[in-house]
Amino acid sequence: MHSLSLSLARDLTERCRQEMLKVDNPRSLNGLDLQNFIDTIFLAASLVNGLADLDGRSVAAHTFYNAYVKVIGTQRFTHGEIVALGNLFQVTLEDDSALIKEIRSYYPSVGLPLSLAVLGITKAEQLDSLAEYMANPDNVRMQSIFPNITATTIHKTLAKLI
Repeated sequence: MHSLSLSLARDLTERCRQEMLKVDNPRSLNGLDLQNFIDTIFLAASLVNGLADLDGRSVAAHTFYNAYVKVIGTQRFTHGEIVALGNLFQVTLEDDSALIKEIRSYYPSVGLPLSLAVLGITKAEQLDSLAEYMANPDNVRMQSIFPNITATTIHKTLAKLI
């Protein structure tokens, strides 16, 4: 049994997924289609994070974003691009082959990154720093979903995204 807020977050996550999969080319959208696309990304996805709190689906994705900004810097990539790769990191960490396949199929159609190299992560030291930051025991959100996760586990998962 789940709390109402977590149940709503899960329902909204599925709705976001359905809305995003309707879009083949975001650059071709206009009018209500464009508004719905933007609302899905910025409004609905934000609501999921707020409703799900520590049980949020994007915990590892946002931990990846925070580590990236700390270790690599913002450079030329948007929050969404970095979190998108963080989503792939999370489902890879969870070993969810169906979602990995779906993401790997969908991201190229909308121009989202599928590898660390695309985001400028090409050195072993960068992987080490990202993994150490993400595995920090003080990272309450990450530890709440992945208790006692180690830098080694995170490093191995990140290495699958090179």
